[in-house]
Amino acid sequence: MFSTFTTIISTLGIITSIILLNRQINDSVQQRVLSSVIFCFSLLSLTFNLIYTRFFYHFPHLWRLPVFFSLSMMPLSYLYVRSVFEQQFRLRKLDYWFFLPAFLYTLTFLQFYILSADEKRVIIAKLLEKKELISLEIDGTLPRGIGIIFRAFWGLSFSVAQFQLISKWSPKVLKGETNESHNDYITKWLNYFTWVMFISWLLFLVLQTMQVLFPINLYVPIAIIMSVPVIFISSYLLLKPYILYGINGIVVKYSSASLSEGQSGQVVSNENNDGTSLTEAEVIQLRDKIENYFLEQKPYLKMGYKIKDLSLELKVPVYILSAFINQKYSKNFKELINDYRINYAIELLNASATHREYTIEGIAKLIGYGSRNSFIAAIKKRTGKTPSEFISGIAQNS
Repeated sequence: MFSTFTTIISTLGIITSIILLNRQINDSVQQRVLSSVIFCFSLLSLTFNLIYTRFFYHFPHLWRLPVFFSLSMMPLSYLYVRSVFEQQFRLRKLDYWFFLPAFLYTLTFLQFYILSADEKRVIIAKLLEKKELISLEIDGTLPRGIGIIFRAFWGLSFSVAQFQLISKWSPKVLKGETNESHNDYITKWLNYFTWVMFISWLLFLVLQTMQVLFPINLYVPIAIIMSVPVIFISSYLLLKPYILYGINGIVVKYSSASLSEGQSGQVVSNENNDGTSLTEAEVIQLRDKIENYFLEQKPYLKMGYKIKDLSLELKVPVYILSAFINQKYSKNFKELINDYRINYAIELLNASATHREYTIEGIAKLIGYGSRNSFIAAIKKRTGKTPSEFISGIAQNS
């Protein structure tokens, strides 16, 4: 019963991670890392469940394939929390070193990977017959039980690092004058997320240690434990999807060479910035660059105008623009463009009675909409009125 339940949860978790990866709210790294966390936990839980079937006997080349992912989920959890607080657009180059242990751990099974299918089936049959031997990893080159215990401690160490990040960043995130309520929710979510990770790895350590020390089979409770983060994250996303937007407002990244507090408090150099987030000077510069360009050039009046077009025109990468707009304006690029278009329509309709005589299609095309329906939807979302009601209201007030 539990095995069937956790198999279903694991499968749904893998599907959720794929959907999350392919339906990006913005181009920041947060959502991609979170989807990877869900995928790794789901895959590990599913693997533990499949031990009770003949699946690996029939597909021997898949045995031990999830090993790399089993040591990747820990740094991924840490990188998710850090990327939310630091509002990162991409991972740093040094972050990839976190995955070196996973790569090295995978290599300890190289002698098994190079075996033929029939040779693998002999080993797998022995392990499935005496499942308590699986945790001892007799098909690898490490001393028996060392790898599985290291995996648990590896997870606990990253959970502790996550708590340290939360302690460090929470005061900075919550001190702003705006978006404090939203940021408080995000901080609480990250705290809950970290506690779930910590407790899961602690229980995993206890159960795996028991399996190594005593000849007992505990793979069902272990599979359940690995399913808990999947259930928790997926449920939280369903109930509170706004956590995907991350921190609202820009949490300024300072460096010793970038801030002169003794004088004007202005950023005088950003040479220490690693390109994964923005300094205060870069925030101001990018904001002014976007707003001045929109004011002077009005690019939003072009039909089919996309963020890629703005990226080429401003010579700013798409991933930076997307994440910046989301964090600074608390909306995505499409919503920002719609706001500018509606504001421009209000200006035209207030300034000239002639424009108020235009058809809905005429006004829509004038301000950059390719279809009547797109204009109607944008007006309704912004004002709660139909275009006719919207135009009539402006006429009455003019």
